Parts: sequence; structure tokens; C-alpha cells
Amino acid sequence: MSRTSKDTGASSPVKKYVSFSGSTGKLRYFDKESTEDDKYVYFDSIDFVVLDTKASISGFNENESCGINSNLLNQFELGKNDFVVKTKVNGSFGEFARGKYKDIKDKCFAIGGRFTTNIFALADLGDGQEIVRIELSGSSLGPWIDFESKLEKGTSIYDYKVTIKTGALCGRKNGKTYEVSKEEYNKVVSALKKDPMAQKPVWFYVSAFEANNIVEETVHLANDADEVLQAYLDSAPSVDAKEVEEVEVVEPETVTAGDVDDLPF
Repeated sequence: MSRTSKDTGASSPVKKYVSFSGSTGKLRYFDKESTEDDKYVYFDSIDFVVLDTKASISGFNENESCGINSNLLNQFELGKNDFVVKTKVNGSFGEFARGKYKDIKDKCFAIGGRFTTNIFALADLGDGQEIVRIELSGSSLGPWIDFESKLEKGTSIYDYKVTIKTGALCGRKNGKTYEVSKEEYNKVVSALKKDPMAQKPVWFYVSAFEANNIVEETVHLANDADEVLQAYLDSAPSVDAKEVEEVEVVEPETVTAGDVDDLPF
């Protein structure tokens, strides 16, 4: 499901790839043209309009110092179509796993692969309105699923301008995510002040989403952008094609307890 559907060839219109950092609660994208030591650009929040959503498996394979990627699937295809996951295998980039998510998720998770919801969106990240890809996994994915389920009856994510921002500071206990209380936070901070070498809990931030009204002009801009996006998605090479290359290596975020897969499938 998307805003529009057209069948014409095109190169990728995605200008920026945005992710949510569970360790800082910030949104960021990698700017390879930056002259700074830290090539990430950070945001406290981002406003966007959804064009389309796709599922994939992505991440960073630390053993091979290589990214992990897969083909893009619609959510309703997860039970019947295969993911084809690629990364370096014994030093050469190629296929690592193929199958339904439930059958390969443990294998992929073991090397750093995470189920990812990819939100193709129209957003202004400083260079005007452009098509971006917001990748949600681990601590940022559950809140998105919850957000979608609580939208006003009869509406969908395409009917709003959405804001993504920093959510609650959380931890894990008995296999479940919980929100860190002010008392627990102060207790740990106090202990670390007394002994900087004291054991630190594994805490992480989750994402948070808000639905806002969307103006008609933005709807038209989003529809035009989606036509361009769909032309690319319809003509993009298959994940089995020779044109699929190794994904660019970007410094990975430290894996936290927030990366645990809580998905019900």
C-alpha cells in the first residue's frame, strides 16, 4: 500500500537514510561528504509525511565489518515471501540467508541483523523537502507499531503529518521492556558518582510518535513524491541481481538490550 502506483524506470530518489539511536535518543543520518570527524547529522525530532512502508532485515555484521541488507517486502507478504539477506560471507559479499522471517530471524540476529520497518517519507532535514528513508528497528520499532494501532478509526498513517522524537528511557527485566523511573535513575546516578566503576545498567531510549494535521498542499507534494518513489521501487534490481552490491559500511551503534526482537511473528 502506498499513495500512488506508476510503472516507469528511475534511479533512487532517496536522499537520506535516517535511523534512531537508542543510546542517545537522537535521530541521525550519515553524511559521507562531511569534513567533520563525526559524519553524522543529528536531530531531536523530525516531521515527515509517509509515502510508503516496507519491511527488511538490516544491520551491521561486526565479524566481517560489513553492512547487512535484504530485499524489501510489504508487511502482508511476510508470511508468504522470502527475505534474501546479504552480507559478507567468508570475506566475500553474498547471500547469507533466505527464507521466511520466522525461520531465519535467529540466524540473522546472531550476526547483527534486525527486522526493520523502512518508512519512505517526505521530510525537510535542512535541504528542503526530499524523499528520505527512516529505518526503525530494535527500540524504535515497537513504538511505531503501537502508534499505528492507536490512530483514529478509519484513518491511516497516510492521513497525517507525523513527528518522531525521543521517547522514554527504558530497560529490560524478565524479557520485557519497562520505563526507568525517576527513583531508579537517581539511584544509579548517585552510585556512579560515588564509584565511577560501579556496574551500569543497560538502558536505552525508545522512539515516540505524534500524529498532526496535514495541509492540502503537503498532500499534493507527498503524492507527487510517491509517484517518483514507486517508479524507482517498481524498477529497482531484484536482490538476486548482480547489480545488488555490498552496502556502505557505516560505524554501527553499540548493540543494547533494546535491540531484542519483541515482534509477535
